[in-house]
Parts: sequence; structure tokens; C-alpha cells
Amino acid sequence: MNRCEILNRVLSNIFEPRMNREEFQILITDNGSSDGTVEMLLKRERREPRLKVFLLNENRGTAEGRNAHFAQCVGFDTIRLDDKCLPQMPNWMTILKSQAYERNSIVAVPYDPSVL
Repeated sequence: MNRCEILNRVLSNIFEPRMNREEFQILITDNGSSDGTVEMLLKRERREPRLKVFLLNENRGTAEGRNAHFAQCVGFDTIRLDDKCLPQMPNWMTILKSQAYERNSIVAVPYDPSVL
């Protein structure tokens, strides 16, 4: 699916200093988009050392695209967001991690279509 503008907005939000005080790295797997997303991601990757982009040469579908993405994850804590998830709360990563540890479970963030 082609959603370059939405993804660019989400990345701007994530990298905004007030939103995150955590040490983090963003891994993005582009699943064969054709709307300028690759160019936007590579430009941002050159400017932002916490961003790492992986390109799939064709759309492999949701499950295979996510599996290819998770194969690149090496950290202890992994937070997965779809491109339509726009965090609204400062320190959202810290809050998600603390909830996951407290519940010893996976924590999900609901999607609000009115945000994007």
C-alpha cells in the first residue's frame, strides 16, 4: 500500500524530542511501495542516524513483509507500529514498555482513524 505522506508524518512525530526520551532505533521495511516512499525514507535515513531502512524489491504481502522486518530486529524491546499509528502522548515508548513489563504481556495501541 502506498502511504508516503502518512509515514512521513508519523516519522516526524516519532523523532520529535518531546515525544520520546528513550534510546531507540526505528527500523522500516518498505514492502515494494511505488509512491515516493523509498526516496523519502532514504533521504530521512541520511539525516537521522536512528533510522534504518530495509527495502523489499516487491510487495510480499503483510505477513511476509512483517517477518522480513522482524528478522532485522536485534534489540531487547521491540515496538511495532503500522504506518497509520501516530503516537499522541509524550514519552509513549516509556509508557508502552512499562505496561508490557508490568503485565508481562504484549501491549497494543489502538488505531484512531480521526488522527491521520
